[in-house]
Amino acid sequence: MLNVKGILAGYDGSMVLNDLTFQAQKGQIVGVLGRNGVGKSTLLKSIIGLVPLKEGDIHFHEQGLKKLPIDKRARLGIGYVPQGREIFPSLTVEENILLGFEMMGKAGKNKKIPNEVFEWFPVLKEMLHRKGGDLSGGQQQQLAIARAYVGQPDILLLDEPMEGIQPSIVQLIQQVITKIAREKNIGVVLVEHDLDLAMETADFIYVMDHGHMVVEGETNKLNIQDIERHLVV
Repeated sequence: MLNVKGILAGYDGSMVLNDLTFQAQKGQIVGVLGRNGVGKSTLLKSIIGLVPLKEGDIHFHEQGLKKLPIDKRARLGIGYVPQGREIFPSLTVEENILLGFEMMGKAGKNKKIPNEVFEWFPVLKEMLHRKGGDLSGGQQQQLAIARAYVGQPDILLLDEPMEGIQPSIVQLIQQVITKIAREKNIGVVLVEHDLDLAMETADFIYVMDHGHMVVEGETNKLNIQDIERHLVV
């Protein structure tokens, strides 16, 4: 479904991703691990179109994305939850979620929030008419995931969604990510810095170092020591 091949990308002439190759499939949770600064967030930004490619290409459902703008990538079925969540603090929880339908273009007109959003994240139903800025960090993360989900993506890119969140909410988000993949057949790319959390959640793991993948494989077949040596500062 998602095929990233040999990409070079970065900022102001400095390449962060170097000949990077990566894949993700529908219904699969793919974990991306690595030290700070190795390019994990840049990978997601290059997929969604926030960082242009210098070389290589990205295909989604066999369509090349290199020349497509962000909005068209989203309408193809790529959902994205960045670090920092980027919810709209002055809008209500309901208004924030409804913005997710904008990614669908005309198909998103007059859509209603699906019931599973409130089944997965009951606090959002309780706080539906509260301002997004009044929510805690964990609640805002639930809101950001809900907003991305209602756009009906085929793949969901999550940039450290459990960072700085209390353990009970981390567990909830883990459970929801698994449901999104298993029950809705949506691919999930999970950028994570916590090795244990990634190993518990992901079906397949990639480890990044110096802008490319240095370890990859099915989670239950990987050697932990091979991963850990690329995570130690």
